[in-house]
Amino acid sequence: MRTRYKVRICGLLIIAFLTLNASLIYFDRDSEVDRKSYINEWSSTFTEDLFESIHTSGIFTSNETNPVYFDKQSGSFQEFLVEEGDEVSEGDELYTYKVVNYEEQLTQLKTKAVRLQEEIISLTNYINELGSFTVPETGGASPPSFIPESSPDDSFSQDLEPQQQEGSESQTIETEFMKQKAIAEKELQLSQKQAHLSMVENQLRQLEETGQSITVTSEFSGVVTNLSENLHPPLLTLSSSNLIVSGELSEEHRKQVEEGMSSYVRIPDLEVEVTGLVESIKPFPKNVDVQQPSHYPYKIVIEENKEQVRPGYHANVEIITAEATDAVAAYDDVLKNLGNSSAWVMGDRGRLEKREIETGIREDRIVEVTEGLEEGEYLADQPEDEFREGSVFLTPLKLEHFEVQSLFEIDPSLMLDYGLLGLMNR
Repeated sequence: MRTRYKVRICGLLIIAFLTLNASLIYFDRDSEVDRKSYINEWSSTFTEDLFESIHTSGIFTSNETNPVYFDKQSGSFQEFLVEEGDEVSEGDELYTYKVVNYEEQLTQLKTKAVRLQEEIISLTNYINELGSFTVPETGGASPPSFIPESSPDDSFSQDLEPQQQEGSESQTIETEFMKQKAIAEKELQLSQKQAHLSMVENQLRQLEETGQSITVTSEFSGVVTNLSENLHPPLLTLSSSNLIVSGELSEEHRKQVEEGMSSYVRIPDLEVEVTGLVESIKPFPKNVDVQQPSHYPYKIVIEENKEQVRPGYHANVEIITAEATDAVAAYDDVLKNLGNSSAWVMGDRGRLEKREIETGIREDRIVEVTEGLEEGEYLADQPEDEFREGSVFLTPLKLEHFEVQSLFEIDPSLMLDYGLLGLMNR
């Protein structure tokens, strides 16, 4: 009888205890009861190089095609000195012709030589002027000569809005890029003018020596891709041996891609991969049709020519539209359920903290965290119903990561300090 009575009393006490605890938890609106969170799955933040890119197709073509013409009024054509497919260097002989009017041709060549010399001097002075120009740190200076006055991206406009002035640093970088681009373009023009002058002086020397026959030399290096046997213009065509990749961008991709972006060009069949830069994008689509999507031609300059690659080879193109090096990152598993706006951080004091974050580039399952987290912080993953702000968290002991030998390698005094610290915190 007494035994039954004791069992009933114990049962009632247990039920009362459980009911009281459940009530405290249920009515604990101010979180005065210290609750614990049992975290089974978690991961830590880390650093990673992340990229966003678009994929398109392209084809290898010659970097430059230069037509060579013959003026029939200057004389009568004699013969070709090259054949189709020949590789030609600057200064190599191309064809010969017989002069009809010696004095007139001599005067023309001398006049052309003087004009070319003046243009070379002018280009040289302009390149020196560009090289000595210092890009200002702010957009308050007058525009340099290499920036068009009508440019919509005028970095030196004196009517900049306040929000535009905040981007002065990016404007300075852009202006420096435009400066270097202008120098490269003018140096190319200078090289072409010098080659043209060398050809004219060579023709002038031949004419003075022979009096009637002139051999025309090449101003360019490349491969002879076309010979006009019937002398229809152009007489022949030289294609540069340096290759570029050309293709077309869809409307969607055109909004993401800008000149100067890095790219990877791959030919899977040959297991070839080369890097390059987007050199140019046409501002207008190839064809304009209301019923058809627009496509914008682009060119990519590759950094290295591969011997096995030939003009006409098709390739897969990946253009890097955004990148972040050594960025703090986390797996999307711990962020996706929170809309990438916050994460549950497992603090070094043993409590959960809901922290607001900002994200950037996403690559596969990895997300860049631009603000709110640092490298090496632990983030709670599962179960989500255990996530509570400021609660003490408990995690299971994973024996596969537990090394018994490491326990005996700790200094005994340090082990005692940690033990006492743990008891005092409880």
